[in-house]
Amino acid sequence: MAFLDSGADATAIPVDLLRTIGARIVEQGRFSGITGASIEVDLFRVVIYMPTGVTYGIRAIGSRDSEVAILGRDVLNQ
Repeated sequence: MAFLDSGADATAIPVDLLRTIGARIVEQGRFSGITGASIEVDLFRVVIYMPTGVTYGIRAIGSRDSEVAILGRDVLNQ
């Protein structure tokens, strides 16, 4: 289950969930949230399964501040 956020550029998934599924960090990047503050984040390669099909190769932000996954436009545009 995830929250669909058409205003979010990227997908964010709780780090605990990413560790549970064995996702690995593929790179580090910077992310600017709604406040405009930029923070360093870990990006994980994951496969997102949708009712309409499968989306491959998403780089998801490892979220440390939320227990809810957020699907952004990187998933919705596919």
